[in-house]
Amino acid sequence: YTTSGGLGGGLPAVRRFSDRFEILNPGPGGTHLRAVKHIRKRPDPEYGWSFTLLTRPRPGESVCGDKGAIIHDADRLTVILADGLGHGPLAAEAAERAVHHVKTNARVPLEELVPMLDDELRDTRGAAVSIARILPSQHAIHWLGIGNVRGCLLPPAQSHERQTITFTNFNGTVGASPDRYKVLTYSYRAGDWMVLTSDGIKSRWPEGATRLEKHDIFSLGKLLLDEAAQPRDDASVLVGRAVR
Repeated sequence: YTTSGGLGGGLPAVRRFSDRFEILNPGPGGTHLRAVKHIRKRPDPEYGWSFTLLTRPRPGESVCGDKGAIIHDADRLTVILADGLGHGPLAAEAAERAVHHVKTNARVPLEELVPMLDDELRDTRGAAVSIARILPSQHAIHWLGIGNVRGCLLPPAQSHERQTITFTNFNGTVGASPDRYKVLTYSYRAGDWMVLTSDGIKSRWPEGATRLEKHDIFSLGKLLLDEAAQPRDDASVLVGRAVR
């Protein structure tokens, strides 16, 4: 409410002008506020998923060696997160080339895509690459992870009978002839979260990140980037949620 005689320019005004306004306390650090205003009418998420991608270069670097993309193609979504080895411009080049190659070959089966991607990165530092191909009509995720870009599928906060699924990755570097990999399939339901992180994000998440009922995709990604990023590496977070 607005106090009688006040200017009306405080939090009540923010609330009135927001499409979404929440007062949260996700854990240590005090009270958090979240206000969202859409510039234009918000469309329904394509293919039943909403995504956000956040990256941060290693402190002192001008470019981030982690790159990612969400690719819409006919009846599927392809999500990629690539971490070029090391940091700086050469790492960024390797990751960018990996993402570009996947974008231009979005309909190639994942098993066939890896040798092509490996050839593409042969003259670079190489990269850790994880790809999730989502088939909404089947509520299925085809996953292929090589290196240390982690992925997981989290059920909604109110779900008690289902556990978090950690996607399986294989050792190796794309661009250095990884010799063992396999496409794995996971099923998802409406409301599930999918989170991909480079190794610049600590595997142990801050307490507030596990309270999913307090988050949307952006606030979860930002919390991980702000509070779980390694101080001496590039860091990236890709968060998606199945809305149907």
